[in-house]
Amino acid sequence: MTSSQTNNKKITTSTILTLLFFTGTVVLSGSLVWQKYSLAETRTQLNESIKVKEALITDYSKKDLIGEKHLSQEILKKAESYRVIWSQKLKDVRTLENKNINFLSISLEKGAKVSISATANSKEAISKLIETIKSDPLFTNPFVSGFSESEIENQKNYKFLITFSYLK
Repeated sequence: MTSSQTNNKKITTSTILTLLFFTGTVVLSGSLVWQKYSLAETRTQLNESIKVKEALITDYSKKDLIGEKHLSQEILKKAESYRVIWSQKLKDVRTLENKNINFLSISLEKGAKVSISATANSKEAISKLIETIKSDPLFTNPFVSGFSESEIENQKNYKFLITFSYLK
């Protein structure tokens, strides 16, 4: 082999090595650019996904608040329907009192039971009270559970305890 052929081989080998180096650099650069693009694309997708999730959370929070408000309103409505208006019941019971019957105490229970301790100036007045309770659409089941008779200044006085149900 002549020296010019050896130089050609050296140039060729040198050229090949240079080409391989540049090819490797181009491939590596291309790979890095592709990874950067892929990361940017992934970041964009993640940001969009985060925005969607945040919107869903906000929507669920609003719905939850609306649901809580609706539930609160339902509870208030139920409470109002179960609320006992004691003043009205007491007013209705007081209509039973008259000049012959004097109420000493009135007890109203949540279960619609009414107990009255009273005095009357005659047994007939007590009987009339029982008939009035029976005929009144607001009341039912009158029962005299206690009864005593006394005389004050030659006037008979009857003390009694009557219970009945309030229907309203």
